[in-house]
Amino acid sequence: MVQGDYVYQYKDHLGNVRLSYSDTNNDGAITPATEIIEESNYYPFGLKHKGYNNVTSSLGNSTAQKFGYNGVELNESLELNLYEMDWRGYDASLGRFMQIDNHAETYMEWSTYHFAANNPIFVADPDGQDWIITMSTDDDGNTTYNITINVAIMNSSESNFDSNKVIAAVKNQFNSAFGISEKNKDGTTTNVNITTNARSITNIDELGKSEHLLEIKNDKDLSGAAGIAPFGGLRLYVKASRVAEAVNSEDEYNTIAHEMGHTGGLYHPDDFGTTFLGVNFGGTPKDQRLTSKDDRDNLMFSGLKATAINWAKGKQNPKINSNQAGTLYKKYQRKELNKQNNYFNIPFIGRVKRNPGL
Repeated sequence: MVQGDYVYQYKDHLGNVRLSYSDTNNDGAITPATEIIEESNYYPFGLKHKGYNNVTSSLGNSTAQKFGYNGVELNESLELNLYEMDWRGYDASLGRFMQIDNHAETYMEWSTYHFAANNPIFVADPDGQDWIITMSTDDDGNTTYNITINVAIMNSSESNFDSNKVIAAVKNQFNSAFGISEKNKDGTTTNVNITTNARSITNIDELGKSEHLLEIKNDKDLSGAAGIAPFGGLRLYVKASRVAEAVNSEDEYNTIAHEMGHTGGLYHPDDFGTTFLGVNFGGTPKDQRLTSKDDRDNLMFSGLKATAINWAKGKQNPKINSNQAGTLYKKYQRKELNKQNNYFNIPFIGRVKRNPGL
């Protein structure tokens, strides 16, 4: 590559590098014959098309051009031709990883080496973690986020639940709270498609390494909170009474989805912290803050203000908004989600460390 020049990459909704180009003569236009460095087209599971568009310009960077499918590096040493995903090697010719899936015990019906839940057009699977979020934007500027969540549900309370009904309630809440189609001020639309893979477990040892755990607790164990979850973590604890309301479609707060939102790094938009001598301390990051006028039925309003702001106005089944969908995606891209910053030995969820969501 010529010193000082930039090589630009065009990526699709899964992060696949489809086109590399450079404006080498700085005329503000790209001349296909001389400034297209490489064009790449892939079969769904990542094998690269051959027989056309196979000219690679000398203007490119041989190291950078190894990054292609899902935006990760192709390792050609020893003629292995494996994509170096975050934790495992992936063979695009087979559509399978070379090492076992983190969630193998969750998907008994699939190969332990499967890739992207056998749906590589819909999702990317670079790390095998739980939150999976992709984004695409069409020619009109409309944005679509595809979110996949894997969650195991364990009842640690003294209440009895039909596990199938709880699973159905969790899926319904997630669909209602995260599945949005919102018109933006600039006339574009933001859509969120949500896929929830939920199952029931009876013992913590059955939990996948990076699978979300929804643990149903006795009401007294959570004191005054309806639920609790660490930001960016993999655990959420919810009162048995709120789960019962969810099963009966009576939980207007969408409590389970609210706590799942915290694991996605979403804060309470109505917590502005404390201002002293003109300086603000604590509270929600400014880019996540809302007022009652902005979004009365937002999923992430805190429990203390939810009744006063939302349901006193007749609002029900709160949702995230387009900005929060973008926040989820950004945090996923920055690898701030699926963290093991959880609380394991909790006789009651009143003594917690760090900054839990409530």
